[in-house]
Amino acid sequence: MDSKPRTIYHDLLSRITRGDLRGKTTLPTEAVLAKHYDCSRPTLRKAIGELKRTGVVNTVRGSGAYITAPSQSGPAAGGGNLFAVIFPNLGPGHFSDPVCSMLAMHTSARGDSLVWGGYISPKSDMLKLDIQRICEQYITRKIAGLFFSPFEYNSKVDQINREIAAIISRANIPLVLIDSDIQAYPAPNNFDLVSMDHIQASYILTEHIIGRNFRRIFFFAPPNSRHTIKLRLMGYNAALIDHGFAPEELIVCDTDDTDAFSRFIHEKKPDALICSNDITAAGVINSLEKLGLRVPGDIAVAGFDYLSRAIPFVRPITSIEQPLDTIAKTALSLMLSRIEDPRKAPSRIVFPGKLFPEITSSCLKNIE
Repeated sequence: MDSKPRTIYHDLLSRITRGDLRGKTTLPTEAVLAKHYDCSRPTLRKAIGELKRTGVVNTVRGSGAYITAPSQSGPAAGGGNLFAVIFPNLGPGHFSDPVCSMLAMHTSARGDSLVWGGYISPKSDMLKLDIQRICEQYITRKIAGLFFSPFEYNSKVDQINREIAAIISRANIPLVLIDSDIQAYPAPNNFDLVSMDHIQASYILTEHIIGRNFRRIFFFAPPNSRHTIKLRLMGYNAALIDHGFAPEELIVCDTDDTDAFSRFIHEKKPDALICSNDITAAGVINSLEKLGLRVPGDIAVAGFDYLSRAIPFVRPITSIEQPLDTIAKTALSLMLSRIEDPRKAPSRIVFPGKLFPEITSSCLKNIE
């Protein structure tokens, strides 16, 4: 999605979840919204299409866009719990969008509510102040619990994640982590956590690539990726070892650093790259093509999150889909259990991902 539709999408999402449209069952008309955002109707429809894809609205031809995710501007409706989320804004198609929407629908089904304080860019110059502001808002509103997906892509990410957990814990508010811990494995897990089984998912993905006759396979991630990457590297190396290959180190490189990326390609001569996620894979594909290399003809690229099904600019690649609805339901269950028994030991629950193989026989390397 282009930047303008994406900006409109996030603004509408925030307006819905903050309660600005409280009492409304539909969004304003296209004419009203196009005038408000100073955009064309096709641009607006892209934004509304993303709201529909993530389950926030449902469109009916000739009738409008009906709001399906709950809005909240005060205490939870009907005296239920008011929960909140802090998720980083990691760009178009990141799993945080659908997970937030699913959490909203599952909490609403119970008579509880969910509020967003807004997505936060991990690269924001005001990141620390943004986090403190949102945490203070949540504490003032007396939320019953916080769902938190830790930040990455920032050199101070560990400090920031721990600070969020500390602020919420001091306020005696239960916290459930989604997708990643706030400290690297095998450090003790002090909070409930639900995620995909990153080790198993990476093992399955790597084994699939090996089975397609690729041999020089490397794991690639941007700088300051979060702790899930360590787990995925474990699964990747386990698959390499089980199939007779030597383990490899994680390749950390920013695809915007053209010289460093080019040196990596020419020195390592990979025939397949497993990327930390599909957003990273999209950047890798772009950089490879700038070097005159064909994907997957010269180098195959795989990733995680299966964004090619939903994001037009991500070409089909072999990927792992996360069980997002199961993660959302389980996160809510963990939260309710934590509220009922604050002293119980932290739980760590993982679910298998699903492999979507897009590398076909016509793309395979011919091994002599």
